[in-house]
Amino acid sequence: MLSRTLIGCLCVCGLVAVFLFQRIDVAEFLGTEAFIHKFLINRTFRFLLNDAFAIGLIYALFQERKYVVFSLYVQVTGMVLFLFPYFLLKI
Repeated sequence: MLSRTLIGCLCVCGLVAVFLFQRIDVAEFLGTEAFIHKFLINRTFRFLLNDAFAIGLIYALFQERKYVVFSLYVQVTGMVLFLFPYFLLKI
């Protein structure tokens, strides 16, 4: 019970941190100069962090494998259906 609570709190704090630090340029740490590369790297990094913390939160709340696996499928589908077309339209 304590580990579920700790995981849940860490995931909520992680989601809040991703929101608060959304303006930080992650691509700059990688040495990327091109604007389009910065855009793609930053959005992808934030998307993956949000997904990881959300899946961790689902695990902490429900702690059943079937829910975690289903949420992974939903996140991958979201990446294919939303993130990649968003990049194509934005570029």
